[in-house]
Amino acid sequence: MTGMLEQLDAEIRACARCADRLALHPVNPPRRLEKVLPRPVLSTPFSAAIMLIGQAPGLTEYDSGLPFQGQAGKDIRSFFAACDVRSDEFDRVVYQTSAVKCFPGRKANKDRWEDRPPDSKILQSCSGFLRSQIEIVNPHILVCLGGVAAKAVDDLRGRPGRKLGEIVGEVEEWGDRYIIFLAHTSRSSRFLNDEENRRRQSQAELRLKHAVGMLRDSGSLVRGSRHPSSVEAKLA
Repeated sequence: MTGMLEQLDAEIRACARCADRLALHPVNPPRRLEKVLPRPVLSTPFSAAIMLIGQAPGLTEYDSGLPFQGQAGKDIRSFFAACDVRSDEFDRVVYQTSAVKCFPGRKANKDRWEDRPPDSKILQSCSGFLRSQIEIVNPHILVCLGGVAAKAVDDLRGRPGRKLGEIVGEVEEWGDRYIIFLAHTSRSSRFLNDEENRRRQSQAELRLKHAVGMLRDSGSLVRGSRHPSSVEAKLA
């Protein structure tokens, strides 16, 4: 498996399909006006029982080359810690990726700069890479963080896109794996200003905690045997 994932990583790193689109945007204006380069951010290759799918790398990830290193990474690690994945084991237990592999740059939003959401063409260019990662890593649990990640997985399943409020807190089966949908854990998320949406996020937390518990009890949280019977119980 590791060899196949290393080969896929090499293919992703060699990809320049979006170079022209990325070059339209500066890295971090007004301080860094150089154009964004195609610089894929990838997890260490390993087979994991849990795969976390985000939207796209941010500026910190662009500079470090590692996924979930900025504030979003701190927030999601805290969320997983509440679901009984310890901070010291997170990187060994959770394979981390994004719907888009390269940092899309920054954009102005009123009086501040923020990460630019990936456009549809960039998402389409990366969709095959995401599918291959899922197939090779072969996780039992997919955790979709935010609407872009959820839509990317829905597209892979041939399903129409849905509003975030329709799916946060839900668990769905996809073949022999489960998908858990989260709202973005960013402290600036306006979605979680709504009380009902916070309830949905709490439901997602409970379901992820339940899944982590089953994986740990079966001895497969750190990857060993594939889908033991104790993990076959319904998460929904």
